[in-house]
Amino acid sequence: MSHERVSMHDHIATARPTWHDDRIGSQTSLFLFDLGGVVVKDIAMLDAIAARFGLDPVQLKIDYRHYEFPLMEGFIAEDAYWRRLCDHHALTVSDNPFATAFRPRLNDEVVTLIKALRQRGKRVVCASNTFDSHWQIMRQMGVLDLFDATYASHLLNAAKPKERFWHLILNAEGCDVSEAYFIDDTAENVAASRAMGIASLLYRDEEHISASERLESAFAPLAL
Repeated sequence: MSHERVSMHDHIATARPTWHDDRIGSQTSLFLFDLGGVVVKDIAMLDAIAARFGLDPVQLKIDYRHYEFPLMEGFIAEDAYWRRLCDHHALTVSDNPFATAFRPRLNDEVVTLIKALRQRGKRVVCASNTFDSHWQIMRQMGVLDLFDATYASHLLNAAKPKERFWHLILNAEGCDVSEAYFIDDTAENVAASRAMGIASLLYRDEEHISASERLESAFAPLAL
């Protein structure tokens, strides 16, 4: 899927890779794709929000981390977060900065892969940590239409890397862990899915291999 690159064989011959991605088995029937950092890129928003309101970006990120999982699991509403932050910093906000600062773009190589998998009759679903405003933007972009089914943390009331997140999806799909394959850009999430027995791929650049090469290597046996 990438161009002007050294072959996988050259990488293996010249250096010991630090990466490891699981094989796609003959029994694999369900592919689960993360959205942010995989299907869409350019999802960062906190630096833009900090610049807009003249806030220290480091302190904003520290504050946000305390609320990130409750937001993603749907236990705190986005407007409630902004009311608290506005009170704390004496700000006035008339919109939802989480939405205003969110400017994702499609990742063409992953979109192409998803379409190829579905054309082959494979079932492909999204498995995303997100919250409502971002979910609605994804819907408006047509991102959710790429999938056979969509699963979002704020609707499941469970977020990666909690095992419950994957169990809810697999139960809804009627799929055993041995039949699923998961793609995500966060090492903690991939480690958690592998610990459950789900074959997984970490879609991330590393020293000896790019995310694109990892994707190409893992899916090559399917000859898409």
